[in-house]
Amino acid sequence: MTTSVTILPSGTYEGTVSLGPLDLPIGVTTVSVSIDRTNWTGPSTTMSVANEWSPDGGETWRPFGAVLIPGGVLKDQQGAILAQSKVTFQVPQPDLAGRQLRATATVVGSIQISISASLD
Repeated sequence: MTTSVTILPSGTYEGTVSLGPLDLPIGVTTVSVSIDRTNWTGPSTTMSVANEWSPDGGETWRPFGAVLIPGGVLKDQQGAILAQSKVTFQVPQPDLAGRQLRATATVVGSIQISISASLD
């Protein structure tokens, strides 16, 4: 069953933003994160996100990938404007209780966005 959660409500953000932690129910193997970039038109504004995961309810944290998201209006191969940036990743140990994810986003400039996730 897919569960949708809001990670960051719609607003204007700049600098360092903490995201989470997000509890991962037993059985979740995939997390898809979507960033609404409808109002993110400035090409010089970027956002980098460093992810971490915890197998033990937040006692310890381990690096879990990173991404740099470019600013400006992005288009797909057919030239249609992309309203979202999306990244999907597999999370380890689906049978383990107490797993969590968190991230630190660093925004260069100022952007108006929201971030949501689907847990599968």
